[in-house]
Amino acid sequence: MAFEDELSHLPPKTIAPAVQLTQATRQFIVVSWPQVTRNSCNEELVNGGDVEYRLMVRGGFVDYREGMEVLVQLERNGVIVPIEYCPPKRATIVKKHSSFPFDVKYENSSHCNDTDDKKSSIEQQVKRRRITPFQLDWNADKGRTQYTFEVTPLHILEQDPSIIVSANFVLYTIGTEVPLTEPSHISTVRTFSTVAGDD
Repeated sequence: MAFEDELSHLPPKTIAPAVQLTQATRQFIVVSWPQVTRNSCNEELVNGGDVEYRLMVRGGFVDYREGMEVLVQLERNGVIVPIEYCPPKRATIVKKHSSFPFDVKYENSSHCNDTDDKKSSIEQQVKRRRITPFQLDWNADKGRTQYTFEVTPLHILEQDPSIIVSANFVLYTIGTEVPLTEPSHISTVRTFSTVAGDD
């Protein structure tokens, strides 16, 4: 009971700032985030305090092959529908085209507002930017307020300069909570893509 009482007196945890896109090229995505200025007790952190920023990255170029299980995001009118409005759909790659699009077979035919049961469960020419592996781990890294991530290897760009690849970014902090070793709440997940063409 004493432990629960002690927890009830702790200040609410802070939420890490959202990751922002600083620059995107064919090969790299550069992200940054605002420096945290106050801790969970609402005390000002002088010169940013001793805060450690931990960035979690998921995505980047994946060598997709036929038979791989993937998640496919819905696209409408050339725009990918945000995952909070329509979660990605599980599918299997059934054909890999030479110019990188894929044919995929869905586990079931309906997807968000698509309710036609007669609709084919196979979608052709799915763009790479809509696809992520079904099982993909987050990679952790530390940074101060900026991080550069190589999204697409150079040898892949030499094969197809028009390729566009996405990655997800989320941030949390250490040193802003009580106790200081406790992590903050994570920021919202942000998705950014590389750009096609010349840097």
